[in-house]
Amino acid sequence: HCAGIAAAVMDNATMFAGVAGGGCKILPVRIGNPEGSMTISDIVAGIEFATISGAHVISMSLGGMSSEPEPAESTMIDFAWSAGVVLVAASGNMAGIPFIGNDTCAYPASSHQTIAVGSCDISGNRASFSQHGSMLDVVAPGGASETSITETIWSTWVASVADANDDPSLDPGDHIYNHAEGTSMACPQVTGICGLLLSEDPTLGNEEIRDIINSTADDVMDPGFDLETGYGLVNAYNALRSLSICEKRNPNILKLDIRPNPFNASCTITADGDIEIFDISGRLVREFEETTANSVFWDGKDEAGKELPSGIYLIRVSSGERAVDRPVTLLK
Repeated sequence: HCAGIAAAVMDNATMFAGVAGGGCKILPVRIGNPEGSMTISDIVAGIEFATISGAHVISMSLGGMSSEPEPAESTMIDFAWSAGVVLVAASGNMAGIPFIGNDTCAYPASSHQTIAVGSCDISGNRASFSQHGSMLDVVAPGGASETSITETIWSTWVASVADANDDPSLDPGDHIYNHAEGTSMACPQVTGICGLLLSEDPTLGNEEIRDIINSTADDVMDPGFDLETGYGLVNAYNALRSLSICEKRNPNILKLDIRPNPFNASCTITADGDIEIFDISGRLVREFEETTANSVFWDGKDEAGKELPSGIYLIRVSSGERAVDRPVTLLK
């Protein structure tokens, strides 16, 4: 459902298109059981897998009962953010429930390293269930059930056992269409916009992406930031248009782009500084000094010219006191 909202293919005469219109690749990572429940270790493993597999954006239509993280989850969010991944999370659907959803977003949306997305109705007003507060970034259409006509979000769907029991024409696993309401439906709309921005400019960093999303949103309540809708209703057109009318790059953020990732024979590393490559144990295996071309080819070998084994390596680019890290996967 969420993948379809973010990136279902457009112009194929099939129902609807996702925000990115099929222009972005989907890396599906299953972390829950068929009933949708999951553990913290499941979430941690999913974020780790997506990060080391080279995901540029991780969409998290999930959240806990608290705005405070478990240590392992917080550590993995830090890891993904440090690797340059854009993290988008649903704010949660428990607004108004005592001691849970009062003026706070659920974790991981409450993290400083995520884009926290709440749900709004067709008029841009916060949906009654949508958690909010000082950590909310923006809102996006996620449906609403408190209006005279229930607003809902349609998308792709995989039939469950329960769906098949309710409808004899379905078998579990059938690809169908269905609707739902919640911040889980709002979250992938912002994810799709992040994918579009990176399609236009792959050098954008995760902080820059978040700044663009927030600064180009439409104010729907008080001017500027407010606790109900954050910076406002996300605007895909404004976000993309901003890339062509002004320079969004923060001069304090170093550029680091690795393509392809994962790679087999070689990859191109584009960076704004000196490049160091470390293996999983933290051992330095290769160095490149900053070049005027800002790009180097890495052939998967160490400084002595010895081929390195398949695995995950960390690429660090540094310039002065600034540094940024990103994982790369070598597959042979």
